[in-house]
Amino acid sequence: MSDQKEASQEERAAIPVVFVGIDDVCKQFVDAYFGSLGLSIEITDITTSDAFEKIMFEDPKPQAQAAFCGSEITGLEVAEIAQMTRGAFPESGIFYLSSQRAGFDQKFLQKQGFTDAFLIPFDKSVAHEAFEEKINTGKKVYRSISLVDVNPDDEIAFDLYMFMPMNKKHVKMVAAGNSISEDQYKRLNNYGHNSVFVDAKELGSFYEYTAEKLKNVAEDNATMSETERRQKAQKAVRSVFSRLFSTNTKGANFTEGKQIAEDLRGIVKSFLGKVDKEGYYGKLTRQLGDTNNSYSHATNVSTYGALFAVGLGIGNPEEIAMAGLLHDLGEIELPPDIVGKPYAELDAKGKAAYEKHPETSIKIIQERRLICPDIVQRIIIQHHERFNGSGYPRGLFGNGILKEAQILAIADEFDEATRWVAGRPSLGPREALESLKATFTHDPNLVGELLFLFR
Repeated sequence: MSDQKEASQEERAAIPVVFVGIDDVCKQFVDAYFGSLGLSIEITDITTSDAFEKIMFEDPKPQAQAAFCGSEITGLEVAEIAQMTRGAFPESGIFYLSSQRAGFDQKFLQKQGFTDAFLIPFDKSVAHEAFEEKINTGKKVYRSISLVDVNPDDEIAFDLYMFMPMNKKHVKMVAAGNSISEDQYKRLNNYGHNSVFVDAKELGSFYEYTAEKLKNVAEDNATMSETERRQKAQKAVRSVFSRLFSTNTKGANFTEGKQIAEDLRGIVKSFLGKVDKEGYYGKLTRQLGDTNNSYSHATNVSTYGALFAVGLGIGNPEEIAMAGLLHDLGEIELPPDIVGKPYAELDAKGKAAYEKHPETSIKIIQERRLICPDIVQRIIIQHHERFNGSGYPRGLFGNGILKEAQILAIADEFDEATRWVAGRPSLGPREALESLKATFTHDPNLVGELLFLFR
């Protein structure tokens, strides 16, 4: 009983953090993050330059497991905040948070000394992952890995877990020192579990395992594990998005826009590789069950859209893939109170704001002088149009909607249906397509052909 009491008291202990000039949206975001873990925080809130200098130079300094910084303090440069906060709390995570695009440049901010920089709430999920890595909350942290990176019957030096979305729990399925059996592997595949989980502390053991495994693979393109490929793609997408989100449109020119477009094409080629009718199915199923954030959603929709195009023999897969990467750019300008909420749960005002995001995506593309084919922009603007005329922003219907846009719309909803979200069951590929067919909002012939591919 005494051990339980001590554990309970330890769980209730507030985690010390420092706020340095962050805006109210970001304060609420940080508080909500710790609240979702059942934890409270003890805040040292610095709102003036005098208070900042006093705390930075006083001794002893306040305790802080993390510092959350912004640009709300008049008279302080971002570089000064980064360097002095890093000096005061050298072992802590130092994060830059902002709810405004103005002045935000992730790469620049990291160079100044911040652990990472996030636009809130757009970067909600990736920010949470970064906090988990740097802040000791006493909670176990799990990381998604691709099932194809683990061979059946291989002895592994790390525990493997399966996520149960309805129960919101990770359940151990294989203990370190054992192997996943062929039957377990097949059952996971059959149920669409193409990702499993490891304790974040054991990621090093997992990467050692995959590195050894890759030494024995003769394929020319087997230079990294599927897990690393996904992570690299998401990191590259986030880097490009950061450049696109820049509000310094005076510095935007066609040379920069052309370079961003080339970078996007490179990203598409890196995660699609050579795709043909024989190989698309395996690539598609390996993508299922990826992590849930804005950047994984972009890469997933891009991948599914391109692979659906290959399977159906419709359109240019690379153009659809590029549209998939950029389709939700406009969500960066959504009001914070509606971000992450299901469309059906929004009130009329919220729905009107959300329905603007396809057009906002095009506005950002044009502001940054991004050089991409006209059809890519048309696919983006139409990806929420629906075959029965119930979509937006223009209420197009039937064959008035580009086939490529219809494919991307299916890919968008397919990703939402098959990804793992706590508190709701995830669907397998056929189940997801059957559910889309039942809505009568997509071309029944297209959905039917896709169902045939998943027979």
